Amino acid sequence: MSAVAKKDQAVEAALANTEHIKPASTTETNDELKEYSRALLEQAIEIGKANEHYDSYSFVQLPYAKLQNGNYIPLIGLGTYKSQDIGGAVEASLRAGYRHIDCASHYGNEPLIGEAFTKVLEEGVIKREQLFITSKLWNDDHEGHKVKPALEKTLKDLGLKYIDLFLVHWPFTDKNTKELEPPYKETWQAMEELVDLGLAKNVGVSNMSIKKLKDVLSYAKVKPAVNQVEVHPYFRNQELIEYCASEGVHVTAYSSLGTPSSAGHLVKKSAPNPSHDPIIREIGKKRGRIAQEVIIRWGVQHGTSVLVKSGTPKHIKSNIDNTTNWALSDEEYKAITGIKHQLRLLDGCPWLHEVGPYRTFAELWDDDGETERERNNLISEVYNFVDIPTITVGDEDEMPLISFGTGPAVENETRWEIKQAIQAGHRHFDVSTTGMLEEVKEGLALAFLEKMVSRDELWITATVRNYWDIAGSVRQILKDLALDSLNLLLLPADGSMETIRTRWEQVEQLYHDNLVQAIGLRDCTVYQLQQLMASSKIVPSVISVEVHPFYKNEELVSFCKKKDIFVISHSPSGMETGKSKSEERSKLLTDPVVTGIAYEINKANKKLNQHRLQVLLRWVLQYGVAAVCEAAGKEIDRANVGVFEWELKPADFKKLSNIKPS
Repeated sequence: MSAVAKKDQAVEAALANTEHIKPASTTETNDELKEYSRALLEQAIEIGKANEHYDSYSFVQLPYAKLQNGNYIPLIGLGTYKSQDIGGAVEASLRAGYRHIDCASHYGNEPLIGEAFTKVLEEGVIKREQLFITSKLWNDDHEGHKVKPALEKTLKDLGLKYIDLFLVHWPFTDKNTKELEPPYKETWQAMEELVDLGLAKNVGVSNMSIKKLKDVLSYAKVKPAVNQVEVHPYFRNQELIEYCASEGVHVTAYSSLGTPSSAGHLVKKSAPNPSHDPIIREIGKKRGRIAQEVIIRWGVQHGTSVLVKSGTPKHIKSNIDNTTNWALSDEEYKAITGIKHQLRLLDGCPWLHEVGPYRTFAELWDDDGETERERNNLISEVYNFVDIPTITVGDEDEMPLISFGTGPAVENETRWEIKQAIQAGHRHFDVSTTGMLEEVKEGLALAFLEKMVSRDELWITATVRNYWDIAGSVRQILKDLALDSLNLLLLPADGSMETIRTRWEQVEQLYHDNLVQAIGLRDCTVYQLQQLMASSKIVPSVISVEVHPFYKNEELVSFCKKKDIFVISHSPSGMETGKSKSEERSKLLTDPVVTGIAYEINKANKKLNQHRLQVLLRWVLQYGVAAVCEAAGKEIDRANVGVFEWELKPADFKKLSNIKPS
């Protein structure tokens, strides 16, 4: 079948697919929403077919909800908070069929998103009026005279003439005063003017309790169209959703997958992950769906629009393709809705202050139930709240982009290094080269005991050690670590291709036995990857290889990017993590270009406290690769996770890319 014929077949399938469209409001019927969705899709296809870029786009019949002013909002959108390569992610999402993109000035990436919008809209397959773009007003712009300029800056950054939805991000300002200052009414009246001026088609709120929303509704001339809040199977927010529905206010769900990392830097949270819930996994197994897809589908049927995010085009596409072509049965929906565990992840603790306006969780959320959790979930100053970006690996799991390599074990030290790394903000641990797993286990146990983290918040990577008994070797690692499964198992690409294939089959079986959640290779070549991919049932999700400015490994990195295989550098400083600390340090660390850039960065901003190693880590990340770093003391551990707070200038990145070994 030709490419054109396949494209036409996919389009016909999209047009025929309407059963998944569920009403998100009692004011609309299935037929009304289906008719709107189908008409929009037909119009999009008609416009696109005449365009030379048509073949690079997919068309999906999206579910919609109708807002109170007659506008329609797609029920599946792309979240852009702390996403790696955000421009690439937005572009990939629009090509995959997304039409709802959620932004915010506070995320600091709207100019990059704007570049993606411009590129896609200039191709002409998608028209601006087909998109639904959301942004948000940050806390320090609540004064009436600041609201319009704040939106105008957002529009300039996004390259747009108007926004489809503009939200007040938090019911909080940047002032710690007894009462909210300025009053929310002043902010809302300025928001209403944006609609009159045609700068915003809809305005709304975010993180609003029922009590606070009732207050806004009492004086609003333009009612909030949307309330964006946390919603997922482990925090259904049912009462708030029902109240919003009764007032004609649509609810958009953030942190929709309920992963503990969703809370980001705003709160330390030790919490289970809904994607590991046995009810959700059983439904996924029965339906041939991964847990993420079941959760997204539940969110749509729960009466909300759902924001999802991913770092790879493959998962961005699967998140929409595999959630818009089916629906949960009533029994399945009720089973998920009946899950007893309920916990708010993003509780807004940074907004609490002894002066006010919110002194307790109960005052912030107007929920008496929060007071008990407030007593039992005290925030300790020793924890470093860092939101480390993740990449989707395997079917559904999020791997943090920086891992802590446990390195050569020193008796009675490794356990404290693990705990110290968790305190610094690390959540990914690579135990491939350590010699004392018992020490690692004790370090993890200390962190679990003190409720610093839960097992679901951590990502554990290991490497096959005993080729003669791979299954036994992995079971021994799990026993030594007191774990049920590994997040990632790497197979060293040693020996002939026949040998590697035979060993890979054993690794695949461990995946099927649920002893590992993702599998990959260590120190492989392009040829080895090509040969293995041609014959294996499961393609490697990740490879761990040498990558740094002295050895960019360009051919392999480029190949993996094309094949959606993620790369980890086990040697960002030019020396593989795990080598003895008594060995001569890498010459890369003392290269004058590296030391010069580190000096200039700290000179410009002393608070960053970034050293030569962090400059190399930042280069690796901007090169599109994850990194393993080793224990180096409390301050360096914190500095390592701090590399996500800044970026190398393009000129500095280029300088580092061009340095050569002396």
